[in-house]
Amino acid sequence: MIIDKAYLNNIFSNESGNNQILNGLLSKYSDSSGFLDLELLIEEIIQLRRQKNPDILSLTDKNSPVK
Repeated sequence: MIIDKAYLNNIFSNESGNNQILNGLLSKYSDSSGFLDLELLIEEIIQLRRQKNPDILSLTDKNSPVK
């Protein structure tokens, strides 16, 4: 899966951006210390992409293969 680098910045800095779904996922998988469970976040992004969620598709390259 290929994620747009603008959204990678949001993920790795654990900061909100302009995608409400990603913002919710960052909040869901972050603890009170600001640590992000990257594995769970990516698993959910893959699942939402398989469901063709338009907000997640906007984060990723639609031509990128998902297993």
